[in-house]
Amino acid sequence: MVQDVFYWRAVTGLSVEHITARLDADHDRYPPPGTHTSWPPAAVETMLTDIKYTGYQATGTRDENGAFRPVEQWVLSDQPAHRALVTPALFWAAQDPATSVRRIPHRLLAPVHGFTAHGDGKEAR
Repeated sequence: MVQDVFYWRAVTGLSVEHITARLDADHDRYPPPGTHTSWPPAAVETMLTDIKYTGYQATGTRDENGAFRPVEQWVLSDQPAHRALVTPALFWAAQDPATSVRRIPHRLLAPVHGFTAHGDGKEAR
């Protein structure tokens, strides 16, 4: 399920709302989290911005107000802490679905060259 969500965002460019609709269309395959009867968009947004799905742990990703810090300020584990569910390239591509996956550096945990993170968690050129 996690791989599907990242694929839909990074490769097909679906919005969070469209991803939520796909998940809600098949609750047998994609049961909503917890006690929810449908997928909250916030759950999809949280999934797409959580670097733990690459297998690495990160601290300092958000400031005291909950806004994303620039990627350069994140403290990442040196080695994977657990099995990855998505590649780092797919994770970074999902941060800006307008960017072609083929342009994403495959160097481990390298953000897209020329992009910087903004406080809203989105990246811009």
